Amino acid sequence: ERTLVVFLGDNLYPNGLPPEGAASRAEGERRLAAQADAALGAGARVLFLPGNHDWDGMGKDGLAAILRQERFLAARSSRLLFAPGDGCPGPLLLPTPSGITVAVLDTQWWLQHEGPRPEGAGSPCSAKSAEEAVAQLRAAAVAGPLALLTHHPLASGGPHGARRGDWKAHLFPLRDAHPSFWVPLPGLGSAWVAYRGAKGTGQDLASRRYRQLRSDLASALRGRPVVFQASGHDHSLQVLEAPVPEARWVLISGSGIFPAGRVVSKLASTRYATSRAGFLRVRLGRGRAPHLDVLEVTPGGKAAERLSLDLQ
Repeated sequence: ERTLVVFLGDNLYPNGLPPEGAASRAEGERRLAAQADAALGAGARVLFLPGNHDWDGMGKDGLAAILRQERFLAARSSRLLFAPGDGCPGPLLLPTPSGITVAVLDTQWWLQHEGPRPEGAGSPCSAKSAEEAVAQLRAAAVAGPLALLTHHPLASGGPHGARRGDWKAHLFPLRDAHPSFWVPLPGLGSAWVAYRGAKGTGQDLASRRYRQLRSDLASALRGRPVVFQASGHDHSLQVLEAPVPEARWVLISGSGIFPAGRVVSKLASTRYATSRAGFLRVRLGRGRAPHLDVLEVTPGGKAAERLSLDLQ
């Protein structure tokens, strides 16, 4: 009853929950229910964040797709929360007994440019613009310590992030598609790494909208970094210590599919990184630093601890 299981977005590939009557609707419901019921069966509360794939894979039906997912989860259990909800950017603020407030953002709201998103005077959201969302997050950071839950990380050594110093990324670019594709493509690989690091796809940290998202979060958190940011997006497990001024720790838990996710490179801030399947657990206690455990899934279905440290 003191546990919150958080699914950090991209809950349904490739385009979120299909409309009722669609041929793939039943399979979408099965996959979503399997995730929710695993946590509910253990007695935990469950929080789902939307990711870019839940927003119709960034498509024109994005808002309708995440509203469908929200309705499905709400009907399944009162212990399921889809947040921030209504397609809003957030932040939704969740106080904890530890004194740390958990701030939940839908970062795809910033990146969504196909189809509508709720904003402006007719929006049902408390923050009707990016400026209002930033102001609310800034006020929460002034009020006390924050932990930030988002789909998109502020830093990453995965394909969406920075990998210029990793020679394997330059020589074997097809590993972005699958870690087993060891096909040497020198020159072309370096050009691909340079492109993703300088301009990027629409979901890379270097892209114009992603840079605006990072700038907005930097503005909100300047001088008051979050205790940690927990995100998904890149399919790996990463623990980054102070990779940006806005977060003391950036935690990436995006490798929930066995046996492995995608490639990951080590950054100067990397304390741990692996493409193997697993998840992260943070314990919040009053009067002490949050404690992090990195758990990898073994072939026998067990959770093996790989790292344990206080998030000082």
